[in-house]
Amino acid sequence: MKLATHICRFSGLTAIAFSVASINASAISVVFESGALGNIGPGGTNTIVNDGNALDTPIAGKLELGGPVGSGLGTVLYVQTNGLAGLGTAASPLFVTLTAMSHMDNTGSKGDFQAGNFYMTKTDGTVKDNGLGVRPFTVNETTGLREAGLNPAIEGSKEVSGGSDPTDFATRGNGAPHVDERVLFTFAQGVLGSSINVVLTKFDATGTNGGLNNSEDVFDLIISRMGLADLTYSNVHKSVPPGSATISYIGVEADQVVNLNFAGLLAYGLGATDVVTSFSIRANDDDPTNPAGTAEHFLIDGLSANLTPPPSVPDGGSTIALLGLAMMLLPVAKRLQKNTANG
Repeated sequence: MKLATHICRFSGLTAIAFSVASINASAISVVFESGALGNIGPGGTNTIVNDGNALDTPIAGKLELGGPVGSGLGTVLYVQTNGLAGLGTAASPLFVTLTAMSHMDNTGSKGDFQAGNFYMTKTDGTVKDNGLGVRPFTVNETTGLREAGLNPAIEGSKEVSGGSDPTDFATRGNGAPHVDERVLFTFAQGVLGSSINVVLTKFDATGTNGGLNNSEDVFDLIISRMGLADLTYSNVHKSVPPGSATISYIGVEADQVVNLNFAGLLAYGLGATDVVTSFSIRANDDDPTNPAGTAEHFLIDGLSANLTPPPSVPDGGSTIALLGLAMMLLPVAKRLQKNTANG
C-alpha cells in the first residue's frame, strides 16, 4: 500500500515538474500600462491610473495600497507570467511584485511620506511617454503621515523622479521634503540576471550643459542575487560604464525610449549564471550639491526576463524519462495494492 502511494505521488510530482519546466522555456514579458495588464484603470477600464488628486480605489489582488498609515509602504502591483495583473493561477503563476518606495536624502525624516503610489498610463499602441511612475502622498504637516482610508490625497510628479532637499520635515514647514522615488521588483521565482531587460521612457540620456552629468537622467540600480552579495550601481546614465554598457536607445534619441539591459553588467560584477531575486531602480539627482528639487523624471514601461528552474526540478529529458518510468511502474503498484488489500 505504501509503495503504491509513493509511486502515485512521484508520478504527480514529475508531471508538475514538467509543467514548470515548460513555463521556464521562454522569456516572460510585461508591459506596465493599464490595458496591457488587464484593464486595471478606474472601473476596470483601460484608463490612466492615479491621475487625479486622490488615490484610485485599490483592486484587491492586483493593485493595492501597500500598508496602513505609518507603515512607510506604498502601493503594490502584482503581475503574473501571462503579463496580466494578479496573484497568479495554476496556468499563470505570480511572476513579479512591484512596490512603490522612496529614499530620503536628508536627516531627521519621519513618517509615512517615504511611501509612494503608482501612476500608470493607459495602453495606446505606442511606447513613447508610456509606463509606470511613482507619485507621493499628500501628508499632514504635523504628523508627516498620509490621510487614512483607501483613497488618500496624492500630488506631485507622475514619473519616477529624483530630487534633493537640504531641509528635514520638521523645518520645512510646507509638506514632506523631496525624495528620490524608486520601484522595487521582487520575483516570485528567481530569474537569470543576464536576461533581464527594462524599458524606460521619457528618459533624457542626452542632457544639457550645467549638471554633473550634463543634466542627464540618472538612477541607482540595486540587484539582489540568490546566495550572493547585492550589487549596487550608483548614478547610472548613458555616458560612462556601467551606464554605457547597459543603456541603449530603442528608437531615436528624441523619443527618449531606452533599454536597460542587465547583460551589459556582465563585465561589472554580474555573473552569467547569477539568479536575481529582486532589483530596484531609484531615480537620483545628477547634481546633489546643487539641489534641483525634482530632478530626474522617467517612466518604466516594460520588463522581460527568463525564469530559472527550481533547483529540485530535473532537466526536460530527465523529467520525461522519470515520468515514463513512473507510468510503467504504476500497474505494478496497483497490483501490489490489490494483493495487500486481499491479505
